[in-house]
Amino acid sequence: MRQGFREISKSMVRSNKSSGNGGNSGSPVINRNAEIVGLIFDGNIFSLGGDFGYDPRQNRSVSVDSRALLEGFRTVYHLERIVDEIESARR
Repeated sequence: MRQGFREISKSMVRSNKSSGNGGNSGSPVINRNAEIVGLIFDGNIFSLGGDFGYDPRQNRSVSVDSRALLEGFRTVYHLERIVDEIESARR
């Protein structure tokens, strides 16, 4: 059964300690099981210098949950065929 926006219990947007820098938007976020769980789309001001140094106390990347992206594709943009194709590749 498909989850809707209101049914997704975890946060759809996350901030995490990663070494993202300019040009990483659209990069996958991968969990410990090697599953794609989101996409990076932004970072904080400290991540701008990520090409030259990384400070785990300050650098943050911002990502969106893959389930939220798929639901947005389906309900906002009506891209059912594309979402169905993506979901069928997981099976």
